[in-house]
Amino acid sequence: MERSVIAPRTLSDREIFHRLGLEPGWLSEIGDKILAAYSQATPNDAANAGGSFAYFEAVRSFRDALIPKGWHTKRSNNLELTENPKKTFCIAVSSGDKYTGNVRVEPSTKNTKGNQTKKIVLSNCKRPSLFPEIDEAVRKNEADVGMTWIFLYHFDFEKAEMRMELSLPTGFDVSESKIQGWDKRLILPPIEFDASAIIPSEPDDATPEFEFEIRRKKDE
Repeated sequence: MERSVIAPRTLSDREIFHRLGLEPGWLSEIGDKILAAYSQATPNDAANAGGSFAYFEAVRSFRDALIPKGWHTKRSNNLELTENPKKTFCIAVSSGDKYTGNVRVEPSTKNTKGNQTKKIVLSNCKRPSLFPEIDEAVRKNEADVGMTWIFLYHFDFEKAEMRMELSLPTGFDVSESKIQGWDKRLILPPIEFDASAIIPSEPDDATPEFEFEIRRKKDE
């Protein structure tokens, strides 16, 4: 697949968002809510509270914004997803590293990921079309599989901005258990904030990924 980085507020940017059934403004509003949740952490909270607050808000805000438009809640082995109306692709959320939103350098997820994230990345690599909902063969034969996009966000306290992108993962570093390869990256405009008024989460941008497999105990 040909990799590309799509700058914000361009014709290509608007076209891909349109195909995905999204508006950049919706994602910017979600970003505002994530930042507000992150900033709620106080000195009396746990050290990683800001990152946890941000993750929970990201999941909820996507659903609050998109479910009224026909999207669906989906959980895959406790990986939280929001699925489009045609059930042809999903969106997951994750904190990203310092290269999130950088058009010159590919980012990775900030924290390690589990087997379910690895599976969705491998599934993305097998898909024959960036937009399976307009691919007749995929719609007939594999509509139940779909792609999974990742909404990455990063709080940069040096630049006092939150950077975001909606990107399609196609590479997974097994040694580090992180997503480190992307087919398409849709960069969103950064959101500025007052760094002196927010407590950085420690470890930086900690966001949980609740992935665990429940197996029924075999009868002895």
